[in-house]
Amino acid sequence: MGVIVNALLLLCMYWKLLSIEKDEEDVAVEVIAEEEAQEELVKISKVKKNLAQNFELMRLLCPLM
Repeated sequence: MGVIVNALLLLCMYWKLLSIEKDEEDVAVEVIAEEEAQEELVKISKVKKNLAQNFELMRLLCPLM
């Protein structure tokens, strides 16, 4: 019985520290989503650049195409 009472007291005392505010969680998700979007844009730009370089190389190597 004492263990349960102690556990309840600890939960009550540290409830705010243990719980995550919804607003803080939303901000963290938005920051992560924004970072992922930026990474994807960088990847896409690299792919486009490589594709353009490959196309130019093929054009130089095979002028009849």
